[in-house]
Amino acid sequence: MSSRAENKSVHVTAPCRLHFGLINCGVESPELKSFGGIGAMVDDPCIQISTEHHRQLEITGDNINRVRQFTKQWFEFAKQQMGLSEYESFEQLPIKIKCQSPKNHIGLGIGTQLALTTATSLCHHFELPTDTDQLARLLDRGRRSAIGIQGFKNGGFIFESGKSTDDEFGELEFQKALNPQWRAVLVMNDETVGVHGAVEEDVFRNPVYDPKISEELEQMIRGQIVPAVKNDDFQQFSQLLYHYGQLSGSLFADQQGGAYNGQVVEKAVAAVRAAGIVGVGQSSWGPTVFAITESHEQAEDLVKKLETELPRYEFIVARFNRDGAKVTIQ
Repeated sequence: MSSRAENKSVHVTAPCRLHFGLINCGVESPELKSFGGIGAMVDDPCIQISTEHHRQLEITGDNINRVRQFTKQWFEFAKQQMGLSEYESFEQLPIKIKCQSPKNHIGLGIGTQLALTTATSLCHHFELPTDTDQLARLLDRGRRSAIGIQGFKNGGFIFESGKSTDDEFGELEFQKALNPQWRAVLVMNDETVGVHGAVEEDVFRNPVYDPKISEELEQMIRGQIVPAVKNDDFQQFSQLLYHYGQLSGSLFADQQGGAYNGQVVEKAVAAVRAAGIVGVGQSSWGPTVFAITESHEQAEDLVKKLETELPRYEFIVARFNRDGAKVTIQ
């Protein structure tokens, strides 16, 4: 038994990702970048993975099957490339893994954060190098958006301009922690899930490229949204985020039935706007809706109003994450 796995516990906490929308849904020209977009990380909800020494592999908590798959992928790489040669099978790993995470496919980038949290925890547990980009490639993350990968590393607001080839991540253009007073109110409904799996693959297999919309989106990011973030201009940021989300969502109108993915999202967006909050949109494919407020007090007031208008929804007041995932080793 390796001494590397004994007398050690590792705890990794990762933020969740809000995706404010893609710049395009994929292009076929090598002269143009595919995807790209903007997003931000929030501290709540979060993904937590804890590891400790155990007589054999045991995985408990949430998302057990996905954690097992990520552990297997990590082990095969670590055995071949990182010197973890004392075990024949990942099932022989003397480790207990406990996972706490939200449900999948709700627009918060759970898959990427769960994959990176699992692999990072395992690397620390067995005292192996942790290279987030390498782990993301190993676990097949970042095939379209790299916002979750960059957010895992450093948190904040993220702008990536897209990727030129299939085997690279979207190019990071700008990353900055948002104003610490700002909050994101997450409006959630578990009656539906976002587009995922084979259906999502079909959407991107034959992308419809609209150069006019994509150019407008990128100009909005570079010329207005990024400057608003730099200047802590809440009003400008809020107004632009709403318009950006509608325009980006229009790229997927055929799949969603409009700028938003169904009545659950549309109802939530309308209720937030009626409550006087301008900066609202759908995160990724939804169904999670985000609303940006200037303070914690404003966020709590919004929740009180929405609880009446949206009785079958749940609400989280979240801080924006400023520094990515956190690792604690004991």
